[in-house]
Amino acid sequence: MTCEPFGKDHGAAGGSYDTGKEIAVLFGHEPPAPLTYEWISLRGKGAMSSSSGNTVGPIEALRLVPPEILRFLVANSKPSKAIEFDTGMGLVNLADEYERLCARDLAGEMEAENLSRRKRVQLEDAMVALDLSVVHEDQDSVATSVSFRHLSLLAQVKPEDEAVWDSLRSTGSIDQPTEALKDRLIRMRSWIASEHFPDEMRITLLEAPSAAALSELTVDQRKVLVALETNLRSAAWTAEGITEAFKSTATQAAVSMRDVYRASYALFMGTERGPRLAPILANCDRETMVELVRRSQVV
Repeated sequence: MTCEPFGKDHGAAGGSYDTGKEIAVLFGHEPPAPLTYEWISLRGKGAMSSSSGNTVGPIEALRLVPPEILRFLVANSKPSKAIEFDTGMGLVNLADEYERLCARDLAGEMEAENLSRRKRVQLEDAMVALDLSVVHEDQDSVATSVSFRHLSLLAQVKPEDEAVWDSLRSTGSIDQPTEALKDRLIRMRSWIASEHFPDEMRITLLEAPSAAALSELTVDQRKVLVALETNLRSAAWTAEGITEAFKSTATQAAVSMRDVYRASYALFMGTERGPRLAPILANCDRETMVELVRRSQVV
């Protein structure tokens, strides 16, 4: 062993490293080079501690995300900087950052002329972080072509895995799901079912209009419903097409886009706001969604 990483408590004066290196010398060995790192804390809860119960165990964490992303959390951080493990939106952002790096040609970027020293160091750090994130020596850091955000959306509105793959095929995102993507979907469903999934990404679509939610709408917002039914029936059933239907509805009803979205969240989710609505609706059955709009007009 040539290098031994350990938490800062073990690296304190008189700590276990100081004791251990004396023992190493006693047995005729060169002590390993020390690498002291900061503690990992849970966002909003402080430093992880098994004795206090403030921890997310490795098995639980691996049920939520692939191991390479957990490794990336550590590999992409300086040892002297405390790591804040956020099992909510922070984990989504971390996974998307990993995917973006995997999709880049970092080696090619290193060959660019007139590369500044700062940029070179950033690229070198990113390449090392990706190398340290792989689980097996023969494994490459390859992007899955599907972001965590989009996969979380599909996993919530499509209960069957094959329906998720069909949706991704229809948009040209994949030809066939890779083993890595299949594994990621399994973990995504576990994450969604857990207490750790961020509320701002959780999707709950109504099966019937909510009288309570609709009663909170203003007169102008109620005007949205009739025009929205017509525009959704004729829209291209894509996120872009549905967004255009919202804009047309605002024009026809002579209301603001804010009123359109306020009414739409009330009728589809029973809330005042939520995740981006157009991509969600685009992955749902058109007739089911339009029928919900029609029924909401008489509530």
